[in-house]
Amino acid sequence: MIKYGKALGLCLAVLLLAGCGGPSAEKIEEARSVYTELVNRHNEVIEAYADVEDDSLDGELDSMAEQINLIGQQDVEQMSEEELDAIIEKLQANIAMYDGILESIGQMGEIEPTDDAAGISVTIRNNTGVDLKEVYLYRTSEESEKVNLAEDIGGLGGFGVLSIVNIYMTGEETVWHLEAIDTDGNIIESADIGFDGYQNKEVTINLEYSFDSMEGWVELE
Repeated sequence: MIKYGKALGLCLAVLLLAGCGGPSAEKIEEARSVYTELVNRHNEVIEAYADVEDDSLDGELDSMAEQINLIGQQDVEQMSEEELDAIIEKLQANIAMYDGILESIGQMGEIEPTDDAAGISVTIRNNTGVDLKEVYLYRTSEESEKVNLAEDIGGLGGFGVLSIVNIYMTGEETVWHLEAIDTDGNIIESADIGFDGYQNKEVTINLEYSFDSMEGWVELE
């Protein structure tokens, strides 16, 4: 099933180009290796995505593919070691994001949407400035089955983004619970979120926190 033509036909084969007077050969080789891993992960995601009856990731994958392609065309001749380190860090963050997407795609395959099941593509944006070790988003009736969404990426940084969580609602069950816990085990966010009216849409949950009142809250957009 081909439903995402641009990404499915995309061949991200451009590697970082080595130049004279730039970073060391070892650093360039490291960047090349991480970039190649990212390209392979991208293609793995696209292949898995083609097999599910869901098109909610089209926009996100399109944007990520363009970013990867732009990174791969950069000439590192004028870069410092620090600048190339920053690129490597960005590549690794994208790999972790793709790992999360692969998990979401697996969940899509396990749940077949029906006429009374509506899907929502959810992005969680951490605006708290606090590193989060655990992030949960689950039906209020299924607390015992909650899963730490940040586990596979090693936690959600103080201004990090977790994409993409795909959730499905049936009937009147539109309230989910979000909980975020920092590296010391403190609950930074705990809120019930009503998704009524957001069916079959993309939603961003912004996690906010005030260090003055030491309280957190969430905002949807």
